[in-house]
Amino acid sequence: STWGHHSSFVATSLSMSDEFSKRLKAQIKEREKALASAQQALAEATAKVRAEEAKVAAAAASLEDLKFVAEGFNRLSAAPESASVLASAAAAAATPRGPT
Repeated sequence: STWGHHSSFVATSLSMSDEFSKRLKAQIKEREKALASAQQALAEATAKVRAEEAKVAAAAASLEDLKFVAEGFNRLSAAPESASVLASAAAAAATPRGPT
């Protein structure tokens, strides 16, 4: 009968659509896992970048400190009255301390 054929077609369609739905759900799960994995990799890479940025900032600060010291030393050594002060400081630094 036509009805029998029709109900069999509907059953087949439903089972096909159920199969399709299961496949879609599986693909969605896979893509969710891939997304989570990519987000994790991004978070780790971002943390590494931040750590490197901190190292760069520390190195720059250290360089600035050193330049500041050098600038002060140059200014000091350019002053005429400091020549004798530097000479005596150098002599003191070269003198052995304590019992020999």
